[in-house]
Parts: sequence; structure tokens; C-alpha cells
Amino acid sequence: MSTPVRVWDLPTRLFHWALAISIVLGIVFVKIGGNAIQWHAYCGYAALALILFRLIWGFVGSWHARFANFIPSPSRLITFLRGETDGGLGHNPLGALSVIALLAVVLIQALTGLFADDDIFFRDRSQNTYQTVLLRYSPVFTASINTYSLPWSDCILPQSPTTISLNEKIWLDPW
Repeated sequence: MSTPVRVWDLPTRLFHWALAISIVLGIVFVKIGGNAIQWHAYCGYAALALILFRLIWGFVGSWHARFANFIPSPSRLITFLRGETDGGLGHNPLGALSVIALLAVVLIQALTGLFADDDIFFRDRSQNTYQTVLLRYSPVFTASINTYSLPWSDCILPQSPTTISLNEKIWLDPW
């Protein structure tokens, strides 16, 4: 039996959980309204700080956390989609693009929130638009990531000659 490979380092794991918590709490506080809106703003600040941290960590972090090592080239994406190669350790090429899309949506949501007030909220629908995108996209993203931890995920994920066996399965457990 081989030793599991830890793909995501502690800062990346903490980022994942802290971002998820700040998004969920931000949604809860905006739905409560009233004085809870201030806490919604704090959650937005936290999400923005986390995204900025992740952008920096994407250049100076561990090998698997660096954007240069997981954002696919067009040729790598095409070969993955054709089933000619597996995704390797960590995110497969589609997962990597999904990560970039999620980071972009959260960054835009947080930045537009910095300049929002009650008047803008009712005139400008950008906050509502990105909130809708985030609410619809986040569960899909989370569900797709969670398929990696299922015992039968090797049957779900695209197969190729270089797919890692169950004995050598990557340790993607969030703890």
C-alpha cells in the first residue's frame, strides 16, 4: 500500500473553508437584513481578503497551489477532453478552469460590494447578478469536487491509461 499524497497544503485548505464560510454567512446576513447588513459587509471584506491571499499564494505558494502548475494550456485541455490523458494530481484541467471562474466571480462580487450602498442596490443589478451566479455555481463546484472523495470516484472520473489506482488514490480529504 502506498502513502497518500497531500496535494493541497494547509494555507490552501484553510482558504477553501474560510471562503466557503464567508460566502455562506454573507448570504445569510444579507437575507436577514437590517443591522445584519454590517456583518454582510464584513463577510465581503473577508472574502476579498481571502481572494487576494489566494491570488498571491497562486504565485508563491506550494507547487500544487501555483497557478502555473494547474491552469491548463489549450493543448492540455484538449487532450484531457479527448480522454488521451488524465488530470494528474489535484484539479483536472476542467476543474482548474472552474477554480479560476469561481475566484473571478467571488472577486467581482466582493469588489462591486465595496462600492454598493442602498441606492446602488436598487439601481444597479450587478450585485444581484453575481449573487445569482455565485448561488447557482457554488453548489455545482462543491458537488463536483466532492466526487473525488467518493469510494467509487474512479468510476465517475474520466479514465485513461495513467489513472491512479485506488491504492494510490490522492488524499483530497479536507482535513
